[in-house]
Amino acid sequence: MISIVLDAQAVYVLAEKRKSQTLDRARAIIQQLLSEGATILIPASTIAEVRRGKYAAGIDRVLNSHKIVDIDRSIASQAAEILHKHTLDSTFMADAFVISVASQVSTEEVFVITSDPKDLKMLASILPRKIHVVQI
Repeated sequence: MISIVLDAQAVYVLAEKRKSQTLDRARAIIQQLLSEGATILIPASTIAEVRRGKYAAGIDRVLNSHKIVDIDRSIASQAAEILHKHTLDSTFMADAFVISVASQVSTEEVFVITSDPKDLKMLASILPRKIHVVQI
């Protein structure tokens, strides 16, 4: 089984109705993984990043369609440890939550869908589990 963890930009991509080459490519990547039986997971912390203003209705449609992963003590502690090991401040906290959620899923494979693969790959590099970071 496969899990897909979405960061904020990936949630925006699914919420956005307009067509563009970039959005269509991103949707195709996610659709391909879903066709292979993947489950989409969204860290609860991502909601605070994306659910604002004129985008709220589209965001709610995405949030209501997929599993929201609560940020519990274990996930928060791991995110803090990731930041500490990289000597990073809280500027990277949202990304650390995404990687922490990805590292704790029980599926064989996990993919993180993001527009910022460099930072997420760097954060995931210290973890023993292989996390596939895919750029949209």
